[in-house]
Amino acid sequence: MKNLYLFIFVCVSSLALNAQSQFYAVPVKVIDTYLEDSVHVIGRLDLDFPVDGKVFVQFDGEGFGDTLDRIILAANNQPDWGTNDGNVSFVSNEKGEGNCFSHTRTFSVTAGQHSFYAVAHNYVDNGGSGIASIFGTLSVEFIPQNEEIISESSITVDEYEALQPVAFDSITIETSGAGKVELRLNGNLDINFGDVMLVAITDTKNWSFSDPNNIALEATAPNEYYVGFSFTRVVDIPKAGVYTFYAMAQRGYEEEGSGYIYAYTNFHARFYSSTSDNVVLGRKIIEDDFNLGQDLRLLDSIKLNVPNSGKVEIRFDGELQSSLGHQILLAASNSPSYALENGSVILEATDADIDRHTFVHTQVYDVEPGTHTYYVMAEDYLGDGTAIDLHGHFLVKYYPESVVSANEALFTELPFEIWPNPATDRISIQYQHAEEPMTISILDLQGHVVRQKRNMVSGSELEIATLPAGIYIVQLSNGKENGYKKLVKE
Repeated sequence: MKNLYLFIFVCVSSLALNAQSQFYAVPVKVIDTYLEDSVHVIGRLDLDFPVDGKVFVQFDGEGFGDTLDRIILAANNQPDWGTNDGNVSFVSNEKGEGNCFSHTRTFSVTAGQHSFYAVAHNYVDNGGSGIASIFGTLSVEFIPQNEEIISESSITVDEYEALQPVAFDSITIETSGAGKVELRLNGNLDINFGDVMLVAITDTKNWSFSDPNNIALEATAPNEYYVGFSFTRVVDIPKAGVYTFYAMAQRGYEEEGSGYIYAYTNFHARFYSSTSDNVVLGRKIIEDDFNLGQDLRLLDSIKLNVPNSGKVEIRFDGELQSSLGHQILLAASNSPSYALENGSVILEATDADIDRHTFVHTQVYDVEPGTHTYYVMAEDYLGDGTAIDLHGHFLVKYYPESVVSANEALFTELPFEIWPNPATDRISIQYQHAEEPMTISILDLQGHVVRQKRNMVSGSELEIATLPAGIYIVQLSNGKENGYKKLVKE
């Protein structure tokens, strides 16, 4: 099987900055890649920092693989993964839908050059093909040591009884004034099959799972008890002081397991002073028994007025409960009208009982001075409407242009358009060099080629009527470069 492998590599040099963080991000896209033989570096950032500080290295996204394979994923400062908190993992469910993952590590850095990696490996459970497709973002936020941006991190690798509310981690920050703190908890929880575990970020241990500001996690099979998740909160800090936040868990709703959890998690706090040029905004998204109907539904939006050019990172994460037989699309975007190539995650209940799945979707945009609006949305993509329960958070972060940032690749991906998308019977492929012959391939989410035509030109059509409904990847290739887009077959 031929591997389709898009490797992103970025090298950036930074100028000395005062009291500002620096942000770097690159997309990660791996298609039909054999991961069992060794650790694969699938994303990389080579950076040069002007002063000592701290970095948050984050790798999150969506993966597709074989139901018998465990795919290890990690963000790291080495081209490898570590044990315990040093990785997250997923095993694809029988539906073949996406498996969201999120891994963050914190490192102290000295002034000078450093490299950071997104890695993948099929390890331990490898009874399947070893082939996976992974779509995500590798990002690094550099924070110099100053009073305007304060960062703290905590790692948990331990077992807890969660029959009653339990704080399985905590983090304390001391601020010099008012501002906002971004809190993020992610990683894997080992949960007994038959239990639903409620997880929250709070400022008190006096918490109950009846508080709606939580996410509900459950194992998807008796032998698949590692649940990957990402949960974010943004909290206002009214004045200087010492503030403590807790990662809480309690069993609820379904209680057929032992009530114990084993946490492999990372807990992070980043405080941004009200005088900082960086802006962080957040909003909780809680929708219970929300009827999607047949059309795309906007769940919320955030307006951001930026004084200078820069970058905006938006993230939508949390947990979704939906009905069997409905594929639910979730996305964060800078446009209220969704386009498939803009990126999304698509989730589906495993069966009538196992109907909760976590999600995380991150996007990075260039912005010019002015007012910009960002959106989170949901759609019953191949259905005619259903009710969902969704608990999550919408985060918007602005980094001014003086905060050196990059998402440039050292080579370009072939641009093209698919029309229509979604499609029923056939699709047309449009690209710039209309007379240049191309090979067009359609792959399923396990990386198998299900349609292919060679020597096609722009405007050519490809028949898809006999393909089962679902999500596919379209590859355009001229033999030297490749381009990829998602396709929905209705």
